[in-house]
Amino acid sequence: MKKCYIFFFILFSTFYLPAQSYNITYIQKDIIDNSEVDKLDLPESAKELYKKGIKQRQKTRFYYTLKYTNGNSMYTFLKVEQAHKTLTISSTTTYKNQKKGEMYTTGGMMREDEAIKRNIKKNYNWIFENETKSILGYKCQKAYYINDSKIKTTVWYAIKIPIMDGPSIYAGVPGLILQVETNRAIITASKIDKNINEEQVKIPNFKQFTTPESYRKLFIQKAKKKEVKKNK
Repeated sequence: MKKCYIFFFILFSTFYLPAQSYNITYIQKDIIDNSEVDKLDLPESAKELYKKGIKQRQKTRFYYTLKYTNGNSMYTFLKVEQAHKTLTISSTTTYKNQKKGEMYTTGGMMREDEAIKRNIKKNYNWIFENETKSILGYKCQKAYYINDSKIKTTVWYAIKIPIMDGPSIYAGVPGLILQVETNRAIITASKIDKNINEEQVKIPNFKQFTTPESYRKLFIQKAKKKEVKKNK
């Protein structure tokens, strides 16, 4: 049976406990397969290079940290384990402002003062289920959403940790997300520290914003230009 936790959403969106500070470590395991690459609008040589990179990433574990303080958070790359020497890592940082209901992703090909801006509430239409499992000793409940491309993302969140946040761009459920399952990766919390860092998370003053779609187009354009220069 599916549940709609309207009460929790109202509660957490209007009330923030004082002096909440968490530092959560996540481990990401990539599971994307080559069939996803074949759908990209890229030259064949670029696709082959991309596929080689995928094989390397599948054998690698990526560590990230989520720093959360009083409604603001920062999710950033920490370290990589078992990576191939030729593996290139283009890390990004995602900031979330829960009070405004906004998140900002920067890094990659963007300038220092530029970010991808998303609305947390509009970005996800979560569907809640009764299924539960234990992660790091916390009872986690299941939720999922299906995006416009019909791709399903599943999260497991702990209500006992009362922050509506999670790894990467995922947020908006009534509790901390401890695991994310997509068609590309599995991200799982490996360690949770509470109140170890009272320093406030400061969100940069970005001067320019873009959309995920615009950034994706820019990525493809740069990949094509790089291929043209390579073949000259």
